[in-house]
Amino acid sequence: MAQIHALLLSTAGALCTDDVMAQLNISRGNANMNLRELVAWGIVRKKFVKGDRKEYFYAVQDLWEVARLIARERKKRELEPLLRLLSDIGNVQGKDPETHQFNRLTSELREIAQHSDELIELFTRTEPTAWMRGVTRSSTSSK
Repeated sequence: MAQIHALLLSTAGALCTDDVMAQLNISRGNANMNLRELVAWGIVRKKFVKGDRKEYFYAVQDLWEVARLIARERKKRELEPLLRLLSDIGNVQGKDPETHQFNRLTSELREIAQHSDELIELFTRTEPTAWMRGVTRSSTSSK
């Protein structure tokens, strides 16, 4: 998937599936599946050329927007399910050391995951200059 995205990012125009297959030496199934996924992530868009039945694809060129779209998608696919699982687990009952250790670790992981969720949410909703000012300000104030 990353190879196709990199190819589309580095190409001036849009490419059809056949072009992607030829340039990366991959199968049609591989190209179609990964192009569909890149479109679903929002980092690649479809384009139709008048008089041509093929679909053409091009990458979003604003890298800040690409980073935000990827962060949003990773949050949805990875972090949110983890938070739901940790919420479902809650605190396991028991007095033995293993149970205490398990509860301590899951509690710490839940806290890290919640902070990560908040940070990603802030990142995906903030304009680049405001984000960088906030990061710079907080890194200089912690020294």
